[in-house]
Amino acid sequence: MEYMDTVIARLSEIESAAVRISEDAAQQKKALAKEYEEKTKAFDEEIDAQTDEKLEKLREELQEKADRELKKMHQATQKILEGLDQEYERDHEKISQQLLDKMIRE
Repeated sequence: MEYMDTVIARLSEIESAAVRISEDAAQQKKALAKEYEEKTKAFDEEIDAQTDEKLEKLREELQEKADRELKKMHQATQKILEGLDQEYERDHEKISQQLLDKMIRE
């Protein structure tokens, strides 16, 4: 009977050890899951920050390009207006006479 008690005690120890191992594994699994979640969150935040930075840079570049194009258009318009002013100053009497002649004919 003593042999049976020893076997039962040994089996009880093995079962206790198995439970501890299982609990330790569950704890490690939880710790790894938490670590993985934290790393994933950190990675996502880093990617978001990089994306925001790139988007901001693109916005700035597009704004600068739009500003340059607007400036070119403004300069071209100014040049056209100056040309029209010069033409008017040079030929305003001739233009006025042509308009008057045209109105009289009609």
